[in-house]
Amino acid sequence: MAKKKQEFEYPFKLVLYHLENAEREAITKRAFEIPYLLYEMEKLSDGTKIVVSKPAGKKEFGRFAKNDLMVFVCNEQEKTLWLISHGELRNDIRHKFESDREITNLLIEALLQVCNGEEPSVILERNPRIRNLGGLSPELILNAYKWIWIQEDCNYPNGEGRWKSMKEIKKVCC
Repeated sequence: MAKKKQEFEYPFKLVLYHLENAEREAITKRAFEIPYLLYEMEKLSDGTKIVVSKPAGKKEFGRFAKNDLMVFVCNEQEKTLWLISHGELRNDIRHKFESDREITNLLIEALLQVCNGEEPSVILERNPRIRNLGGLSPELILNAYKWIWIQEDCNYPNGEGRWKSMKEIKKVCC
């Protein structure tokens, strides 16, 4: 039998969840209540987590992108998911740079180290001068970018991937 257009072989896990059919309004309301399924990737010192969903729903040339990830900051206490963006992260780094150029340059150097494959926790331990200058914590920034860059490398395996946004970050200070 020929493969279907949107069919591919890929390892997956199933979670049993049954929803009995009902009239439109009732079944729609219950479908909206189906919880997100996420993977916890990093737990930060303040209790927030970096989580990913896979697949994220991206399409490439009309076909489902099976390796796409979506990166969130999860606050379980507040029951919130924040789909963190490049723009938000860059704006925060820009504000830090206006406040303290020296410390922000250390943060940007730390981001370069993450971009080159080092673990954020190791970098932060090695560089205690990288401290919060208000706004987002350096721990959140480094860990969020770790997973955003993994996402970009999955989405653009033959392109710039992580280096495209790293170049934009370097423009903040240089």
